[in-house]
Amino acid sequence: MVKVQVGCTSYMIMTMCMYALANCLHTNDLNIGRLRPLLCRIYLFKGLFHPFRCFREMAEIPSTSSSTFMEPSKDEVVARLRQMDATEMLAGLPPLPTSLPKAAVLIPLFYRNRQLHVLLTVRSTNLKSHRGEVAFPGGKSDEGDADLKTTALRETEEEIGLARERVQVVAQLGPTFALKGTLVIPVVGFIPDDFTPVPNPDEVSDVFTVPFSTFLRTEDHMQREWKDDSGYEYTLNFFNHLEGGKQFITFGLTASICITAATICFARSPDFKSVVQYDPSNPRKILELSKNSYMRRLRKLKKVGQGKL
Repeated sequence: MVKVQVGCTSYMIMTMCMYALANCLHTNDLNIGRLRPLLCRIYLFKGLFHPFRCFREMAEIPSTSSSTFMEPSKDEVVARLRQMDATEMLAGLPPLPTSLPKAAVLIPLFYRNRQLHVLLTVRSTNLKSHRGEVAFPGGKSDEGDADLKTTALRETEEEIGLARERVQVVAQLGPTFALKGTLVIPVVGFIPDDFTPVPNPDEVSDVFTVPFSTFLRTEDHMQREWKDDSGYEYTLNFFNHLEGGKQFITFGLTASICITAATICFARSPDFKSVVQYDPSNPRKILELSKNSYMRRLRKLKKVGQGKL
């Protein structure tokens, strides 16, 4: 459920089924794990998941209870994010083909009752892609954007009415890629805790907030493994959130970015299986993951250009 992410319209259908069941049951305690029969026929682009294969074919990863969380102060979060700022690393990476789409998203953080929160949006059903999915504010870069940080701030202002001068930009995280190949740069910033979103109905149907530690906990979280026909294994994370009687499911690239950013902010690894792990002796190892992913993608693009794939 994200703007530029691993996922497609069938995920929206899955989520709509969840919403419908929740309404039918009149329950405020609907857990994803109870909805296994509905989580079938998930499709992803370009053969990652073969159509009509049921969700139950994926192996569920056992999880344990979450450990105790200590909420970091804003100063601690800012210091950790700045330590992980990828701006310099991004400038030193070999360029990707100019034809490759580029995008940026804003990770809008704020404190509520001394607890770190993140603001997320729900894509409008009027959009051509990823309708009704959970997303960060952000989108593809325009020719007039000075850089991808500008892209994230411009798109955020257009989508939810948050003026760019009200965002305290702290850091850019490492590069990642959407399923269709778009390069995505997450920009982390603090927003006023009294900000009231004004969603642009052409782009955003809803806005909600989540405690950021949600993306490190096992509660209201489900994880599945899938191996595609080429033998490559994927781990999918789903996070369930209830707010104002509405059910929100965060997954795909949005969930992945949330996991990475929360790991940095809390200086700790998730309580579930994850490739993202916090190493106190070398926190910037997380950046190496994204750099390696970038270089793999670049090598693959070069092979395609040379007709080797």
